[in-house]
Amino acid sequence: MPVRTRSIGPSYAEGSRTAYGVTTAVKALVNEAICEDVTGVSGGYPFSVSKFSSYGGIMNGPSGNLVADHCPVDLVRNDNMKGHLPTGSLGLRTDSAYATMAQARTNPSRPDVDIPVFIGELGSLPSLVKDAGTKVIKLLARQHLRTHFGTVPLMRDLLSMCNFVQLTELRMKELRALGDKGLGRTRVLDNLSLSESKSVTPQSAGTVLGGFQTRTTSVKVWVHVKWRPSPGFPRTDASLLATCRRAVFGLTIDPSTAWELIPFSWLADWYGSMGDYLAAKRNIVPCYPSTPQVMRHTRTETKIRITAPNAKPGFTVSDYGSLYETKSRRPTTISAFTAYVPFLSGRQLAVLGSLAVLKHGRYF
Repeated sequence: MPVRTRSIGPSYAEGSRTAYGVTTAVKALVNEAICEDVTGVSGGYPFSVSKFSSYGGIMNGPSGNLVADHCPVDLVRNDNMKGHLPTGSLGLRTDSAYATMAQARTNPSRPDVDIPVFIGELGSLPSLVKDAGTKVIKLLARQHLRTHFGTVPLMRDLLSMCNFVQLTELRMKELRALGDKGLGRTRVLDNLSLSESKSVTPQSAGTVLGGFQTRTTSVKVWVHVKWRPSPGFPRTDASLLATCRRAVFGLTIDPSTAWELIPFSWLADWYGSMGDYLAAKRNIVPCYPSTPQVMRHTRTETKIRITAPNAKPGFTVSDYGSLYETKSRRPTTISAFTAYVPFLSGRQLAVLGSLAVLKHGRYF
């Protein structure tokens, strides 16, 4: 399958500067776009596109020992600003982990209320958190865990069971669409951003210009999965309804059920994808998925406010701004053995803190 590359540009802002009798040509990237895809086929193949645009950051006139003629400042010359901030602190997962998560969340066999797990957890509620003394902080920790692992999930499942007619009707509509033309589902799994602000020196050769730079990088990840019926898919209303009820209430005992009943499997799922993998493989409804398509859109906006404290009369410099975007689509197989370091939410940190209190009697 041939890979095609198309591009626009690059185009540059070009000028020169003279310092200490030496004239230097300088250019800065203004516009560029590159697209790579596969030709001769439709859908489901790798695709990537990048786009960069900028404005400003141009000096004119005398300042210090420099004379500029439509000259870009050194900080933004060439393609220096074509890049994203490091996103390691965002806790983004691997493509395989995202694919596994999306297949689990779009699986027509996913339960709205997993009754076997619900029944199994009822028996463990009385001993969910053992008595750990009478200190106030331990009492609060015990109550916090009871709430998040006992009361809240119990009430949520009970409310869902009260809405069993509505849940069944919604799933029946979904299964009819699946049996007719297949079921395409897209899920947004992450939409995160980070910013960096700092003082910079846009120009130091010949004259010193001050500046303040702000960069913001955002990352959006979504996945598309297409489900199709397999042999054995129910074709009568009665059999479709029976299958629908089994799926909605998780009326089966399979590896996914067993995993959810293992103590602290929830903690393992914070750092891996075993739970999602088993849920993705659940097959109450006879159907099969396409290879998940993992898509990412990363966007970085840069703004630099530039000052010229040593400028001579007639010197001008414009503020700088740029936008760099990359988009990709990658077919990705699911895996039970993905691992990543997540950015833990406030709720997750509170749970870990409560467990630490019950174990050691104090927070670290």
